[in-house]
Amino acid sequence: MANHSSTFTCYKGLCIITDQNNGAVIAIIKFTPFDTMSRDELSELEAVSKYLVEEKYFCNPVTLNAAMKGGYMGVIGWRAAFMSLEYYGLYAPRKFIQDNKDLLDQWVKRLPFRARLEAFYAQQYSYLSEYFFKQAQDQMKDLKIPSFGQLHSTDAEEGTRHGHAGNLSFTMNKFNNTAHADHDSSTATFLLSIPVSKDGRLATKAQGFDVIDGRVIIDYGACDGPVSVIFFGNKDRHCTLPSQEPSQNFTRLSSSVQLNERYMDKVINPGPPLNKHGQQKDIGDLASRLSTYYDSL
Repeated sequence: MANHSSTFTCYKGLCIITDQNNGAVIAIIKFTPFDTMSRDELSELEAVSKYLVEEKYFCNPVTLNAAMKGGYMGVIGWRAAFMSLEYYGLYAPRKFIQDNKDLLDQWVKRLPFRARLEAFYAQQYSYLSEYFFKQAQDQMKDLKIPSFGQLHSTDAEEGTRHGHAGNLSFTMNKFNNTAHADHDSSTATFLLSIPVSKDGRLATKAQGFDVIDGRVIIDYGACDGPVSVIFFGNKDRHCTLPSQEPSQNFTRLSSSVQLNERYMDKVINPGPPLNKHGQQKDIGDLASRLSTYYDSL
């Protein structure tokens, strides 16, 4: 529902915001209280939330984001390469993970879960809008772009029924940013926000969840459960307002899936095969990453 005044706030049920001039969809928002979810649904949601919170240990924090003002952001999946020897590749784990065999082994063991993660987000996205999900899926299939659940560049040739985005970004710990539009090529962005404890377990208000969210348009705090959103981040300016975490025991874990513009361009138009030093460029998929990391130990 939306409470209309000079501004409006969506706070429960299914809310579809449209442009009053042309009827175009601006956002689709669904509030799902924990007490309406089945045991299996809660179990899968918690598996996802725990994985992403744990991934904070392995994943390089995003620091070069002009809109970001505070909190934590991480990304998994694929990106345009900053390395001169690569066209594009998987987001690398943190340097101390690369340099420690035991930690590197732990990171590798976690990677297969990404296919399950991708299937979960595909399900949630398509539940909210089969139309916009299929657009995202068709874009990845048509361009043969590796999705965030895939670990090898050749996987894109075979395709996957769940692939719909190049990367998954996730935020927590009072993350906030300024109003901005994203540099994405995907038609729409799917976002999922989950109330969790600091170890990633689902957190209800009865358990003491006390995060106070900034409230503009979407009142996440009104729902004792996850909130899913489809919006158009590359077209409409948007932001996350600062939140408060009084007890420091809980946080709001938000994540979004999208196809980054620079990554798509590198896959479609990789450029010359040699870098400026005359060295052969490659794709930084899992095989390439592991060869580099383990050989240097």
